[in-house]
Amino acid sequence: MGFIEVKTEGALARITIQREKSLNALNPELLKELEETWKTLEASGCRLALLTGSGKAFVAGADIGNMAEFSKDQALDFARAGHRVMNVIARSSVISLAAINGFALGGGLELALACHLRVAAHSARLGLPEVGLGIIPGFGGTQRLSRLIGPGGALRVILSGEMFTAAQALSMGIVEEVVEDAELERRSEEIARAILDHRSHLAQRSALTLVREGLDLPLDQALEREAVAFSELFNSDHPRTGMTAFLGKRKPEFS
Repeated sequence: MGFIEVKTEGALARITIQREKSLNALNPELLKELEETWKTLEASGCRLALLTGSGKAFVAGADIGNMAEFSKDQALDFARAGHRVMNVIARSSVISLAAINGFALGGGLELALACHLRVAAHSARLGLPEVGLGIIPGFGGTQRLSRLIGPGGALRVILSGEMFTAAQALSMGIVEEVVEDAELERRSEEIARAILDHRSHLAQRSALTLVREGLDLPLDQALEREAVAFSELFNSDHPRTGMTAFLGKRKPEFS
């Protein structure tokens, strides 16, 4: 253990991957620590995790030195471990914001794709270079990227294996915003605060679930789930709190 630094401030947690000498490459130990960190966040009442990497990389990929001599069974175990961690993050009620500060390649981009939101520094470089290594993205990249930007865009990224700029990532819809390098920390925290401050955590949690699960449902079924989830919020005091505050021209304070 010891690859991740966690700093909490109220409902916000700042998560920094600190395996700088290896450009924060994902090995089994780091994957396990990421999974345990997220489970701890969920139990702590944290509402938003701001994830970044130390040094020149967000995460530069999986640890190739660790993978080079894999057997088929070892490769399967490693991919499934990666899937488990990415699923924990993607399915979490803790909102995740990836602040991409440098290289986000291979497993690093897959980690960013598992997060709910992504902001990139102007100098960041992203890509899924696995085909040049004789493999494919194995931590969810073939599936999450195609769901995010469509099959054509995903295949262009995966089949070429090319590295692309933050601006290109923005134009493809992979990241939501690109900022100057010096502004990444400030802007990421600004976005985090805008999400957290005076917003209903019950409504946000419901929206996270609907967006995530609705992608795998026919539209009619997804819409019905939305209607039911909308109505269920009225079992809480959040709708009354929010609407009363709006009518009174003041900010709501949700319990």
